[in-house]
Amino acid sequence: MLARAMVGLVMLAAAGCASAGAAATSPTPAGCQARRAGQPTSHPVPRTVARRLPAGLFYVLAGPNDTSLNLWQVSNAGCERQLTHNRRGFGVSDFGASRAGVILSEAPTGVDQLARLGPHGPVLLPDGFVSTVGIDPAGRVVYIRPPTGPGRKNVFQVVVKKSYRSAPHVLYRQKATLIALRMGAETAHRHDRRGRCR
Repeated sequence: MLARAMVGLVMLAAAGCASAGAAATSPTPAGCQARRAGQPTSHPVPRTVARRLPAGLFYVLAGPNDTSLNLWQVSNAGCERQLTHNRRGFGVSDFGASRAGVILSEAPTGVDQLARLGPHGPVLLPDGFVSTVGIDPAGRVVYIRPPTGPGRKNVFQVVVKKSYRSAPHVLYRQKATLIALRMGAETAHRHDRRGRCR
């Protein structure tokens, strides 16, 4: 069973906030197969744990090892839905989730590539190799592009996009290793003409 074989829950992220007065239990999303008590499971989160989650949707990377992870959607209504179906050794290594959507760093060919989660699964984007990814509530995408060769290409790059469809813009480059990057509340701040935060 996946729950017993998995190395651990790698990430758990809330993609939405419950509003005041929201129901204590999330509604079951369309296409979700809720589990019943006592039912055998191959899901990553035990039903008793899922029921204790706050209202909203949560995303979990789970699998038998760190190169074979798939993305799951979990709610406190008992719904667990597998969103990616990668074969062993070709899993999702990172993801970002917000109200604007889900963005992935997934390796369908053995090398991590940027993808967005569409209605029928991941859709690869033409951005090339990526590592850490993120998306803010406005749909802006950020990711780290690892070195792609010798010389000028032997640098890590922080790349931003206004949306998953827009052209990438390299914000920063460095030779030292960049491992992780996360978007926070400060990404919503406005900047004046000189680039100062208001």
